[in-house]
Amino acid sequence: MASFFVVRYWRGEAPLWKAFWLYGVLASNIGVALVGWGLVTGRIGEHGLAGLVALLLIYTVWVLVSICAALAMPGPSTTLSWPGP
Repeated sequence: MASFFVVRYWRGEAPLWKAFWLYGVLASNIGVALVGWGLVTGRIGEHGLAGLVALLLIYTVWVLVSICAALAMPGPSTTLSWPGP
């Protein structure tokens, strides 16, 4: 199921607002904040930091491709604003 989720976003078949706001903004900021917290508190060593940075880079590529693919899909969901009345 997880691979289906990842592939669906990669192809741009998911809503743009979810790809941008939930995964591009919210989840990315939470990930960076957790890595920063781990560094400040000394819970992450050099090898752990290298692994987490690599993971965040892979995640960032996935999010950027998902957003660009969703923008390329025709339809009414190609707006980054919240849906209004």
